Amino acid sequence: MYKPEAACLKDLYDDPATRMVIVTRSLSAQEARYFDDTLQYVPRSEKIASDAIAIIINIKSQDSIFTLHGLQEQLSGEANNNKKIVF
Repeated sequence: MYKPEAACLKDLYDDPATRMVIVTRSLSAQEARYFDDTLQYVPRSEKIASDAIAIIINIKSQDSIFTLHGLQEQLSGEANNNKKIVF
């Protein structure tokens, strides 16, 4: 799901079914204290990217431009087209 960062962290705080969120930063000291004080657990963080996403498309593709919104629709399955995302 695409959500604002604050909503992702709120889910991590409030919803026991949420076991992982991907956000652009580590927890602040205050957020880490909250987890430690209330849940006796501080989530760990790992760097998985550095300020970029690489998009590679087939040279025969008719698309000449796409937007972040279009990419989000494609990744979430909301786009009505026959293109496939491969990780």
